Amino acid sequence: MSRGFRLASLLRVRRIQEDEAAARLANAHRASSEAQERSARAAARLAGASFDSSLPLGVWQALTATRAAMRRCLEDANALVATRQGDVADAEKAWHEARGRVRTFERLEEQHDARVAAAELADEQRALDEAGGRRPAGRPEETTE
Repeated sequence: MSRGFRLASLLRVRRIQEDEAAARLANAHRASSEAQERSARAAARLAGASFDSSLPLGVWQALTATRAAMRRCLEDANALVATRQGDVADAEKAWHEARGRVRTFERLEEQHDARVAAAELADEQRALDEAGGRRPAGRPEETTE
């Protein structure tokens, strides 16, 4: 029986693919967190943008336009959050698939290792049985009567 796991190189490739998928997942989580922070900052700016109704008409119109721009910025930030969360979901799915492929090969490797260990033990037992069945040289055979 071959002692080496024949699919070891494929297992290494699958592990590399899993690592790449994990890195993409980490990047997606980072991008999602950044988008959520951006959205929170936009919401805080919009909440803090209040004005007094006694302001002159020109100032009031400028502040109203500013609030509308802030609201649009918040909507864009929220849309980006939704997009990034979708990216995270896609990256998680890809990582789970990659992990499943690795796990399949790991189980095959475990089975191979178990078969190799069993074969080695059987070889050792045969050698011990053979050695135990021999009589040492130079000793006369004992007979029982």
